[in-house]
Amino acid sequence: MEWIFVAILIISIIHVTEEYFGGFVEQMKRFVPELDLSNFASVNMMFIALGFISVIVGSASLIYSLSIAALIFINAFFHIGGAIQLKGYSAGLISALLLYIPVSIYAYYYYWISGALTQTDVILSIVLGAIWMIIAFVHQFIQISIKKVET
Repeated sequence: MEWIFVAILIISIIHVTEEYFGGFVEQMKRFVPELDLSNFASVNMMFIALGFISVIVGSASLIYSLSIAALIFINAFFHIGGAIQLKGYSAGLISALLLYIPVSIYAYYYYWISGALTQTDVILSIVLGAIWMIIAFVHQFIQISIKKVET
């Protein structure tokens, strides 16, 4: 079942591509005017790196690897929220709905029914996935703050 982590990495790249070409940075500037392409690029490079690591470690570290499934699931809801705020398309929404949500649910479902996961593992991986999202926000806040100080 290691292919699921490869699939998560691939759909993450698809998602970031949709965000880029869909104008994510421009859309988010309505809420965070200081956001720019360098913020977007650095966060997404870290995100893709986390996904790549999950491909390498796979089921040998299910808590870590499934934390990336949790991260993409959580991220999907940020896109849903963005679409609500924008009253329309939020760049990344299509891949979030069609890929992120079903693939992340399937990853957890598969490992749960296979007996490889405990309730504690599920909780820890979800908490870690949320921590990854928080780190992304903190990273962006720090980058924006540094740029403000430099100018």
